[in-house]
Amino acid sequence: GRDGLEAAYDADLRGRQGSRRVVVDTTGRVVRTLAQTPPVTGNTLVTSIDTRIQRIVEKALGGAVRKARGADSGAAVVLDVRTGRVVAMAGYPTYSPDVWTGGVTSAEYRELRGRLAFRAIQGQWPPGSTWKITSTAAAVRAGYPLDGSYSCPGSFLVGDRPFRNFEGVALGTMNLHRALVVSCDTIFYRFAYELWLKGKRDLMPRVAKAFGFGRATGIDLPGEASGRVPDRKWKKAVWRATRAVNCKKDKHRSTYVAAIAREQCLEGYRWRAGDAANFAIGQGDVLVTPLQLARAYAALANGGRVFSPRVASAVVAGDGRVVRKITPPVVGRLPATKAVLAYLRKALVQVPREGTAAGAFAGFDLRKHPIAGKTGTAESYGRRDTSWFASFDRKYAVVVMISQGGTGASAAAPAVRRVWEGIYR
Repeated sequence: GRDGLEAAYDADLRGRQGSRRVVVDTTGRVVRTLAQTPPVTGNTLVTSIDTRIQRIVEKALGGAVRKARGADSGAAVVLDVRTGRVVAMAGYPTYSPDVWTGGVTSAEYRELRGRLAFRAIQGQWPPGSTWKITSTAAAVRAGYPLDGSYSCPGSFLVGDRPFRNFEGVALGTMNLHRALVVSCDTIFYRFAYELWLKGKRDLMPRVAKAFGFGRATGIDLPGEASGRVPDRKWKKAVWRATRAVNCKKDKHRSTYVAAIAREQCLEGYRWRAGDAANFAIGQGDVLVTPLQLARAYAALANGGRVFSPRVASAVVAGDGRVVRKITPPVVGRLPATKAVLAYLRKALVQVPREGTAAGAFAGFDLRKHPIAGKTGTAESYGRRDTSWFASFDRKYAVVVMISQGGTGASAAAPAVRRVWEGIYR
């Protein structure tokens, strides 16, 4: 195969051509066969994709992108939390591979370009508040108690700059359980700033990496993006790579752009307090793929095992014999105790009931199907917000991302609800 799963398992699927060595006379007629090797039929690849759930996911995703005003694309992933197998995965918009038959014109290719990337594993966006599971784990590691009492003001000063809650709303005093349910940003700004002041500037990035972010998941598909977990080392590398451009004087730059370039030239290597604050709520330079986020939430659901997901489940010979089974390997464990993971799960169970996703799940039978989840609304300069909802129960993790879809509660969460409704219909 040229691409996708067929490319990853080409050696298993291709089979082997036969051959025949012969002796011919002067007219080219075969007079004797010296050796003959019969052809070997290629094997069949069995996948873990549930076609019924795949159809549900594709329909829910496409409908959500079309419904969200200004949305341009989306992606969705369903994982089996117990095994790490991919149950369904979709991107929107998509295209039919048949388009390549007979070639395409330049105009047709330009039309296709935005559809070629498989956003579930190749697209990268800031995760917004879905990221707070990593920040909570880091805060507890730093000594902040789960049952502590924390103020959630409308804004929090990081140095001399105010960092605000969504719409600047003050939500009172609460514990970390409530902070996750209502998605208080300012509590996490405080954690990040205080850790930055204490010199523990690598703790949150280190914990996020242990959740599986910042590196490819290792799924059996080509072209997977690695996402990004920015830290001091990354900041210095970017500064070195861009220093020559930023330090170069350019009379055509506006005053504002020149000032920014000069600041980056002189001090762009510094991991600032604002970088730490943005990191804590999944903003700034943080990037994840939908698959990475689904894997992290699957690990939270299963007690901490981080899988390398697989789409293929077995290679089967033409006679039905199983040549080999394909099992997703466990490649890590979440950096949190059982008590912390249980606390996170208990908090996220309340998000669809009384938290930021309550509106999207109104009328859903959460008693019969106790879905847990977290909304995410990620700001992007010059674009509408990226909408996320990451969810799980005891069997599946379901994640939907809608690019330029608005808030997580308004676009992604309703799409996730439709997926769960379809699964348990």
